[in-house]
Amino acid sequence: ALSPNGAGDNGYGFTLGAAMRTPAWWLLLLAVSMMGFTSMTMVVHQTRLSMDLGFSLGTASFFFGLTGLTRAVGQLTWGSLSDRFGRNPIFVAVTVLGLLGIACLFQARHTPDTLYLGGFAVLFGFGYMGLSPVYASTVADLFPGRHLGKILSTLDIGFGTGASAGPWLAGYFFDRSGNYTWTLWLLTTCVVVTGPAMFAAIRQRHATAR
Repeated sequence: ALSPNGAGDNGYGFTLGAAMRTPAWWLLLLAVSMMGFTSMTMVVHQTRLSMDLGFSLGTASFFFGLTGLTRAVGQLTWGSLSDRFGRNPIFVAVTVLGLLGIACLFQARHTPDTLYLGGFAVLFGFGYMGLSPVYASTVADLFPGRHLGKILSTLDIGFGTGASAGPWLAGYFFDRSGNYTWTLWLLTTCVVVTGPAMFAAIRQRHATAR
């Protein structure tokens, strides 16, 4: 459990070692690993995935660019909203938007309409892929102090691990199945895991405060 004056707080905030002994640190590591897995899989494979759904290279490239644009808008939006309304409501919102975005891709497998590709670009890009500022703010909420940079950089190992594994696994499954169905289910799982993991990490702090 977390406490502003608990184990590891020597007047300068949590040390890295003390942070790693809390459940919240491991929950954040899980969440950021899922974020790395999902975001980099889409960065590497989105264009080819869209073509696999029946769209032309030009159309797939356009919506890849649109996803990047909506991601930037989301990153500029969610952080300030989470400051105003709280982190957990935002995690719920981006999780729902992310799942709706992936649902658009599942639907596009049966009906290759640009409406669904656009729905993914807006919902998933603006929602789930705009999450990173809220994640960073959550880490700062839980582990404030002079060691925050070290804690954040160590957690980023999880992001890098997920970012390395995601594109590789997507390519592996595509090479063996000839489609991205397994990848879409993996992405769905990652989105489902991210929100509750962040939610549970925050509850570690709240539980101690009571």
